[in-house]
Amino acid sequence: MKKNLKKTNFIMCGASMLALSLSACSLKSNLDEMHDSTKDMAKTTVEMANTTTDMAKTTGGMAKTTTDMAGTTKGMAKTTEHMDETTTDMAVTTKDMSETTKGMAKTTEGLATDTKEVLATSKELAVDTKEVLNTSKGLAVDSRDMKKNTINMYTDGRQGGGVTIRHDSLAAMKAASTVESKLVQAGLYMMAMEFQLAKEEVSPQRLQHLCQEGLQEFFLTVMDFADKGMQPNPASSADKDMNLNAFVVALDQVNPNAQITADIMKRPQISMLSLIEDALRDRKTPFAALTPDEGARSEVLKNEKLAIYLLQSRANFMAAMTLSKISNINHDGFLGIPGFFTKIGMLLFKWNAILDGVNADQALEYTEFLQKSNSTRSFLTSIGEDSKIDSKLAKIYRHMQIKAPAAEPAQAAELTSAQKLTKERNAALRELVSEIDRFRAK
Repeated sequence: MKKNLKKTNFIMCGASMLALSLSACSLKSNLDEMHDSTKDMAKTTVEMANTTTDMAKTTGGMAKTTTDMAGTTKGMAKTTEHMDETTTDMAVTTKDMSETTKGMAKTTEGLATDTKEVLATSKELAVDTKEVLNTSKGLAVDSRDMKKNTINMYTDGRQGGGVTIRHDSLAAMKAASTVESKLVQAGLYMMAMEFQLAKEEVSPQRLQHLCQEGLQEFFLTVMDFADKGMQPNPASSADKDMNLNAFVVALDQVNPNAQITADIMKRPQISMLSLIEDALRDRKTPFAALTPDEGARSEVLKNEKLAIYLLQSRANFMAAMTLSKISNINHDGFLGIPGFFTKIGMLLFKWNAILDGVNADQALEYTEFLQKSNSTRSFLTSIGEDSKIDSKLAKIYRHMQIKAPAAEPAQAAELTSAQKLTKERNAALRELVSEIDRFRAK
């Protein structure tokens, strides 16, 4: 720049000299202007230097920015490559979606057709359903009629079957010659009572009527066998007394089917014994004042003396059954004229109960007989009636010698089968002796 300045000055001097020849007056003015211009150029030169420095800094920043842009451009290039790949995949996917959409369109068209067919079928089904409903209503009416007819047929069958069984059992009992055979037939007779054959469809009111009808029939039947003076005859071998005694033993007989029905209906089991005892338990209400729903109690109270006589006979004969099992009293006829001398000895002197060969089950059976006798005696006492235990029977029991086996001591070792049987037998015999003592104490 200095070289240019010098050249400029030289040219200016030449120009000045030429101008001097033209006008000397203007030279000074020109020189002053040149001086001022030189100052301005110096100032501008400094400013240009500063600007150049700033441009150098800016150029460095631009260089760095350019480098960063180059890196960014490379990243963008890679991203662009991935975008190309993604775009290609999207194109494939779009093509698949297009094909799928076409398939869905076809399926939708098929579904529309199927829906129309289903709608048509539904309308047909609605018509068929209405026809079925109408038919069902008709069947419901027919079913009610069938149920009614079935109940009527069952009622007729129950009545007819029960009457036939009772008739046949009564005839067989009269024809039987042994107490055991008579007991079996008496039990069948009781279980064939219509109130024992009734099922769930029988209302409580109807069941009460059936009980009343059963009591009517039973009282009329046993009247043929009853003692005229209504005195128990446990030792009699007369056929009519044996028949009556068989009936009183069977008073508590319950038909197994009646037990099932009672459980289903959640009501107490009913037997001839329970009907008689329930009626006699509260005798304050005269039978004439009873309502129709209390027909069974009314029937018992109409036959009160007969009912009490039956219970007295039961208390006597059940005790006599136990006695016959643990003695030889029935070897020549049960308490009848045959074997009289044997009975005289038992009436006048002490005698030993025969327990040899009695197993646990037998001992429990003999105990049950006596338990029922004692229970009936207790009931009679509770209503203010005498059991009228036969005097001979009572004396024989008082003269009986029987000792309960001692309780076995506890054993740590496990018992053998034989020891278990002995233990069970001894326990059963102790129960038997306990009931005998209870009978003798009354």
